[in-house]
Amino acid sequence: MNAKILLVDDHLDAAARLTASLKTHGYEVLLARNGMDAFNTAHLFQPDLILLDLTLDGMDGFLVCEILRRQPSTAMTPIILMTVLAGEVARVNGLGSGVDDFVSKPVRPEDLLPRMEALLQSRQSIRADPSDLQRA
Repeated sequence: MNAKILLVDDHLDAAARLTASLKTHGYEVLLARNGMDAFNTAHLFQPDLILLDLTLDGMDGFLVCEILRRQPSTAMTPIILMTVLAGEVARVNGLGSGVDDFVSKPVRPEDLLPRMEALLQSRQSIRADPSDLQRA
């Protein structure tokens, strides 16, 4: 089974490059250009992982993440925040909103792919044994 990745990014060139890279590594990629698209796509297609840009038009990635975390269908979906902001404040805000990990933009596949695999494996093991969630 190929993992479904929801890529939420309003920068079309960057999204196209990242989509191509992810597809060459065997991932199925769903694309959303803003927060509302992200909510709708996540609800309809139940992605295995969400790559979320911080700087979106309309609502930022922190708010999108907070809303995704409140939805039962996406509450446990791993979220990696993609940001050009490398400062401590961005990381603290991200963790407070429910982000699982961070990657700096421009995204380099050699940085992103190992993070994705770790989160996907962790999610798969929790699905196999939900009691792991209670131990965490």
